[in-house]
Formats: sequence, C-alpha cells, structure tokens
Amino acid sequence: MTRIIILGGVGVFLISLLLTPVVLAACYRFRLFDLPGARKVHRGERPRLGGLAIFVGSFLGILFIATSLEGISLNLQQLIAFLLGAVLFFALGLADDVRGLPAGVKLPLQIVFALGVAVWGVRIDTLFGTVALPLALSLTITVIWIVGIVNAINFIDGLDGLAAGISTIALLAILVISMSRTDYFFALIALVIVAALLGFLPYNFFPARIFLGDGGALLLGYYLATLSILGFFKQTAIIAFVLPILVLSIPIADTTLAIVRRLLRGQSPARADMKHIHHRLLLVFSRRARMQAHRNGRALDALTQELVRGQAHRNAVLWLWGLSTLFALAATYLGTRPPA
Repeated sequence: MTRIIILGGVGVFLISLLLTPVVLAACYRFRLFDLPGARKVHRGERPRLGGLAIFVGSFLGILFIATSLEGISLNLQQLIAFLLGAVLFFALGLADDVRGLPAGVKLPLQIVFALGVAVWGVRIDTLFGTVALPLALSLTITVIWIVGIVNAINFIDGLDGLAAGISTIALLAILVISMSRTDYFFALIALVIVAALLGFLPYNFFPARIFLGDGGALLLGYYLATLSILGFFKQTAIIAFVLPILVLSIPIADTTLAIVRRLLRGQSPARADMKHIHHRLLLVFSRRARMQAHRNGRALDALTQELVRGQAHRNAVLWLWGLSTLFALAATYLGTRPPA
C-alpha cells in the first residue's frame, strides 16, 4: 500500500508539474488562447489547455492503482465505464477549448455520456444503501447529478485557481472519508487526482500562466460526480445523501442561483453572465482595495489599479477556498463519525 501511495501520488504530481509547462509552450506555439472579453476578468491572451496535464497525470495514476491494488471496489465493467467517461468528458471540453462548441451541442453530448456511464453501472441505484430505485429513476437521477456537477465546476471556473482549488479541497474530503471507511481504492483515486491538481496549481494561481480550460473543468466535475456516486450514495445512512452535497456546496449553490436568476429574467439557463458568486466577491474586494488605496493617499494610477485588481482577485479566491474548506471539514466530520 505504501509503495502504491508513494509511486502513485509522487509520480502523478511530477507528471502534472512537468507536463504543464510543455502544454503551456504548445498553446503558445499553436495560439490556443482564452481571449479577453466583456464576460472575462483576465486581460490579455492566456493559454487554456491546462486540463490536459491533469488528465494525463490522473488517468495514468488511476490505471496504476487499478492494476496494482488488490480487491478494488469496482467490477471491470464499472471501471471501464468510469475511465471511458473521463475520456469522453475531457475530450468534449478539449474540443470546446480548441474549436468552440455551442451549448446546444455540449449539453446533449454531456447527457449522452452521463447516460452511457450510468447504463454501464456507475449510477445511483439505491437511496441510503437500502432502498432500491427503479432503473429508469436511477438512470435519470444519475444523469442529472453528473451533468449538474460537471457544469457546476465549469461555471465556477471564473477566477485563477478557483475551480482547481475547490476541487482539490473536495477531493481531500473524499479521500479522508474513504480512508475512514477502509475504502482504499476510492481514497487512492482521490489522492492521484489531488496530486495532479497540486502539480498544476502553481501555474494556475493568480496571476495564472495557464487556465484549466473546459477540458479540465469538465474532467474535474466528472471525477467529483462519479466518485461521490460510487463512494457516498451507496452508504447505508441518511448522512450519505448529505455528504456529496455538503462537499460540493459552493459550486452547487452557485449553479443553482445562476439557473434561478436566469429563469426569473426569462433567459436561458446556459446564458453566461458576470453575476456568479466569485464575480460578486471580486467586485466587493475590488471596492475595498480601492477605498484602502484612497485612505493611504495613493492615486489610482495604472500600477495601483493593477495592484488593487490582483489583491482583490487573490482575496476572492482565498475566501472561497476557505469557505469550501469549512464545508469540507463539516462533511469530513460527519462522514468519519462512527455509527450511532
């Protein structure tokens, strides 16, 4: 077990850490950038295929664990479905990063991919581990959960390091809870994904040299959705239903508010805007930083404005990381408590 932890964790971390600069250079070579715009907070061109390094590192790590660990928690069909789903969701996001795909194409494909994964056995088939669900209901709930979490992570990927950091925190909670239940397979999967993220985050935190991209965001959303299905929903306790929602509370709340806000305005739920939680926090911290600069007698010249912007950006991300950590700690406490 120790050998698997060291080789898997360290190996995946190094793959991600060393591969990210290669991907960054390739983005400059082929001009694969996320361009600034009215609904973007960054300035200038930014490479956008950072998810590729996470995908390669985590996928190789999961294969290593599946072939090295005895008595894994999935049968062969479920394992293939889990891995194939990761490939498909990442490929869809990658295609969007490179070519650009309309929501009318992406959402139906996400539904098809999620349905395929569910049909092959990665699904919510019971409530509280005891109440069996009819197949049609099981498939429907699973598809809604996977597509919902995938898009929740994609929606919250609006500030440097935000989605990657929140995903890391959620995966650490999954890791600890899985370890407490002696489910070492899912704990090790969470470990290698965290290792891939830790190798990527030094390049992604403000000021980001490379973005996660839709490929990385969809991949992380898929990992979080399916790991919670396989590791949480099958537990025989009411709290099992609460844990995945608690772990992913920030992206779930942000997505729910965005959908409700747009529907109340008669807009499509897929329509992008600048009113997500992170956008509002960025505005709050920007105002505070400007007021502080005025109090200190500093004129808001170009340099000061850039410093204010950077401080607000980092504060918004760190604040949301901290809030996510509190929810993750609450989930970890509830998930590791012995049965009453």
